[in-house]
Amino acid sequence: MSILIKGVKMPKSCGDCPCQQEEYGYCQVIEEEARFCDYTSRPEWCPLVALPEHHGRLVDMDALSDVMYREAFETDSPLQKWDSGCWIRYKMFEHARDNAPTVIEEE
Repeated sequence: MSILIKGVKMPKSCGDCPCQQEEYGYCQVIEEEARFCDYTSRPEWCPLVALPEHHGRLVDMDALSDVMYREAFETDSPLQKWDSGCWIRYKMFEHARDNAPTVIEEE
């Protein structure tokens, strides 16, 4: 499982990183082996991932898809208008969902 630390900017090097173990100079995030820090840049094995500078709400797309399907096809509601375009509109939603950019990969 991952964490997000609000307000912490992506460090430019291990020397700026709160995850480096200062006394021995290794990364505390990588558990499988002690990876020694690079104090001049961010190494390619760095596990940190930056969020885009400007992003909207991050939501669970799978949960949203389940709710959208249930509301569209399994729930009787005055909001539903069962005309010939209902299925097409739902397929347009699925297409937009499936082609949306991924901000953080699923775990």
